[in-house]
Amino acid sequence: MATTTALSAILPQLGRRIGSYIGSFSTTTTVTTNNSIVSTGLRDTGFTDDDVLNDSFIKITSGNNLNDVRLISDYTGSSGTITITGTALSADGGTGTTFELYRYDPDQLRDSINDAANQAFPSLFKRIDDRTLTVAPGQARYARPSTIEPGYTRQVYLVPKIESKSYSENLLKDQNCDMELDSSLTNWTDTTNITAAVEVDTTTPNNFMVYRGDQSAKLTCAATSTGTFTLSVTDPTNYESEELNFSIWVYSKYASLVSPILQIDSDTAATGTSHSGGGWERLTVSTTASNVGSTIKAGLTFASNSAIYTVYADEAILTSGPSENPIGYETIIFDWDEEGDNLVFRSAPPSHYSLHLVGCGALETLTSGADTITLEPHRINLLLDYAALTFFEGELDQTSAEDQNAILRQITHYRNKTQNGRGEMVAPSLKKNLLPAEGSTSYGVF
Repeated sequence: MATTTALSAILPQLGRRIGSYIGSFSTTTTVTTNNSIVSTGLRDTGFTDDDVLNDSFIKITSGNNLNDVRLISDYTGSSGTITITGTALSADGGTGTTFELYRYDPDQLRDSINDAANQAFPSLFKRIDDRTLTVAPGQARYARPSTIEPGYTRQVYLVPKIESKSYSENLLKDQNCDMELDSSLTNWTDTTNITAAVEVDTTTPNNFMVYRGDQSAKLTCAATSTGTFTLSVTDPTNYESEELNFSIWVYSKYASLVSPILQIDSDTAATGTSHSGGGWERLTVSTTASNVGSTIKAGLTFASNSAIYTVYADEAILTSGPSENPIGYETIIFDWDEEGDNLVFRSAPPSHYSLHLVGCGALETLTSGADTITLEPHRINLLLDYAALTFFEGELDQTSAEDQNAILRQITHYRNKTQNGRGEMVAPSLKKNLLPAEGSTSYGVF
């Protein structure tokens, strides 16, 4: 599993690195609707002189003013009272509101981190494992998933389409999980605004609206309406306190309208990432089965749209325990290349497979303290070096002539550190498959 680090952890690290971070503190007086923050901890840690924190910045890290950043206009050392600029704060219910102090604007430091994450690519990247593409009969060209940066697809695998009915760990295998049972989609429940029908493989050579087998579910959502399409788990109480992982293949040309769900009784459903609108995609969602009463439902939820829309669903699989949903045996293939925004195969892959792409993606953009970036802890240091370089480059034009030499020394220092760190993250597993010469027979399963 990929390691993530929150902005709330990264920001103080950058602050320490460039001499901006002063410390983390808590209020000792309730925050009220005014412009004052009181912490005797400031006085107790040596900030006893008046005005010593003037022109510094406070970032509030808990309570009703979470993520607020303000300039300090005045400080009274005897009481540990900070006066801030801007509108009045929102009142908090008690003492102990946490905050951090910085010599530089922490929002500016956050922007430096985001700029650095963007500029450092591909020295720093997020590994992408994309399984959203399914092979269409006779098709040799596929749109590269947008999560993978152009030119940075590294490996392509063929994955057999798993038959949900025969998968022994599927908790739904005793029901109509593959949509093949009959023409009425027995076992499935659709709410009022969803019209469910069977889509039958009647075209030649294949009906692309059927993911596997002879049938799929054709699901139409009425205009300006919402709804669900779900299957109930047999003996749900057997899975109390267990992790549940649900996957279902969905075809949609509409983005952000259909999502996978898991619901325990009448509790709020756990919702997975919505469909991107790119055709067949494997949608997944996970939750822990807590306080199970009588039902566990797995299925799809439909968002409102101004016009009627139709999607297709097939091969639903629900597993219990701390494991991923099943993925079939993968075979690496070599006869492909990138052309613009497409992956192009020398010959069309076999239609009974899906595609697993491995590539490099850009790091996430961080906004609030809880936002995370996908990067191993030991590589955070390189990100911080890039961020420090970005910050000081931005400071150069705003610095007086007499202080520019000091800034230039910092720029040189961090530029050397980033150059020394470049390339350390390019693991052998992410080196691109070599394309065989024309006429070669080393095409994996082809």
